[in-house]
Amino acid sequence: MSEQPIPEPMDTLNNLFGGGWSALEEKQQQAGVEARQAAYDKALIIATPFRSSAGKLALDALRKMTLFAPTWDAESRDALSAAAYGFTREGQNSIIRHIERCIAVVDEGPPK
Repeated sequence: MSEQPIPEPMDTLNNLFGGGWSALEEKQQQAGVEARQAAYDKALIIATPFRSSAGKLALDALRKMTLFAPTWDAESRDALSAAAYGFTREGQNSIIRHIERCIAVVDEGPPK
């Protein structure tokens, strides 16, 4: 088995980052564009059903069941159960808020 020579550090850097800082900035910018497009695509998938008239009615019903319902019910539960209930309710609320954020992203339009 023949040993391969150890490459010079500058040669390795040039191979990885051939164009210097501008090449790194271009790669970072492209990654940002791709990430924004991927986020928009996911938001579109989630928002689409809720943008129709039936979907708007469904989202309104979900809001009433979650966002407008009490989150904490400490009177009828012990402290630990009340906390668990509160965290569960906040989790439900966060789903509705996420759907609303997705709709807002889609309403703004695709990334440019």
